Amino acid sequence: MAPRTPAALGRALSSASCSCTQPTRSVTGTSLEADSVSGHFSDNPASAPPLITLRVGTARLQSTAAAASPAGSSAPPSQRVVAAALLSRPPLLLPALSPFERSYYAYQRRIHRALSKPAESATSWFFKRGSAAEKAFTSFDQRVGKEEQKGDMVERRAYEMAGEEVEGAPELMHRETEADRVGDEHSLERRADRTLYLLLKKKRDQHAWQFPQGGVEGQESLVQAAQRELHEETGPNVDVWPVGRVPAGAYEYAFPAEHVKKFPAHAGATVFFMPMRVIRGQAVPSQKEGIVDFAWLTKEEVQKRVSPDYWQAIEPMLSDQ
Repeated sequence: MAPRTPAALGRALSSASCSCTQPTRSVTGTSLEADSVSGHFSDNPASAPPLITLRVGTARLQSTAAAASPAGSSAPPSQRVVAAALLSRPPLLLPALSPFERSYYAYQRRIHRALSKPAESATSWFFKRGSAAEKAFTSFDQRVGKEEQKGDMVERRAYEMAGEEVEGAPELMHRETEADRVGDEHSLERRADRTLYLLLKKKRDQHAWQFPQGGVEGQESLVQAAQRELHEETGPNVDVWPVGRVPAGAYEYAFPAEHVKKFPAHAGATVFFMPMRVIRGQAVPSQKEGIVDFAWLTKEEVQKRVSPDYWQAIEPMLSDQ
């Protein structure tokens, strides 16, 4: 079979004709229709049109899906934004040493005394044993040591006398205060070596104890809302310092079915805890806000007052010291 030349191949192609129609195809939920696609091969090689003329129609997509929900349908309930004041009083004293720490420091003191005590043969390198020079050297050390000890005693006694005579002189603070002895949980002077947190009690059976908290109103920030709720529930006598504008944590819970039925706008609440430090003042429970009691509690005492779900959310935010 002789090979075909390009001219012969062109004549063979020009003698053929093609006409095809694209059928309608169905897609799930849609119907796609396209105009026919036609191709024409020219019989005259010298004609101006190209070898293949292709015409593709415009596709039309018709959706048979369901229409959007009507405009009159109600929006699903959202979460209410609540700000809580995580108000704390820092420790007033250093924490007491643990048994391990006391043993460690006692061991270090014994080592220090053993290393600082001069050896008996230290002077033998410089003085002959029993010589006048050795006696003069050792007597000087003893005399200087007694004078330093006597000076310390004089200064200590002078300080004690100043404390007795001068009004307002500093005094050592005892770890156990009067509030600890009588069990007064309202006092800010209790548990001086621990961090205390302000907890409020509302007049209800469940979730009675919690931090001062309330919903955010208008364009308030979380810090502003937490401070406003704190003043509304504990009075204006408590001066606080917000530690920052970032929440220490959050707690999300759902409202009871009866509450949602009565107030369908919110299905639950998200509480953001804003850390604060008390500067001065004392809390005064507001009967108008339903506050019946308050307490300054340590981390372990807070766990005994709040619900398990509430404790699981706030436990990482509270200090162990």
